[in-house]
Amino acid sequence: MRTVKAVNSALVMLMLASSAIGDESRRLRGDFAYTGSAICVNSGANFATTPPTPPLGFANFAPIGPSFVSSNSVQGTVTFNGNGTGSMVQQFVSLGNPGAASVQDTTNEFTYSVAADGTLTIDIGPSFSTTVAGSGAGGQSIVTDVPTFIGRLSSDGKSLTFATSTAAVETVTRVVPAPELVTALRICHRTRIGIRINKED
Repeated sequence: MRTVKAVNSALVMLMLASSAIGDESRRLRGDFAYTGSAICVNSGANFATTPPTPPLGFANFAPIGPSFVSSNSVQGTVTFNGNGTGSMVQQFVSLGNPGAASVQDTTNEFTYSVAADGTLTIDIGPSFSTTVAGSGAGGQSIVTDVPTFIGRLSSDGKSLTFATSTAAVETVTRVVPAPELVTALRICHRTRIGIRINKED
């Protein structure tokens, strides 16, 4: 009888552990302040024509035709809801071609998961940006197709890192001023480091 009870207890503990491992996103909940940087290779629209010629894009991650490199720094807040969803509010300071600077306020939502070893995976939804200073001030755009971020959550849950895990062609679409226009296709790499700014539940 004692053996049966011991086996039953062990099975219950194993089931509870398996359930916890399968829902590790609950480990990550709260707000983190973060900073980071990015560098992008851009295939831009040709505004010398009327209407502008769409970007030529990339072949095997190499630009077709003219391209330019841009860079940015970012600081913001990322919120994890504890259920696999979250949001970001951030500001970018960008340097483009031929060296013009601009500042963008950006928001986006995302989904995420946390593995048992602390590996963090973030899939970014569309990013909505408004240029608040510099070149193109007042313009609004949407960035789509940003690749998955992979990172790690610290063992104490107080810090994290994440970065884009692969190369992918992203689309930058201007929505203001109208008409809607794909202004660039680009490939970027990004890194982020965050620290918790609220108490854990």
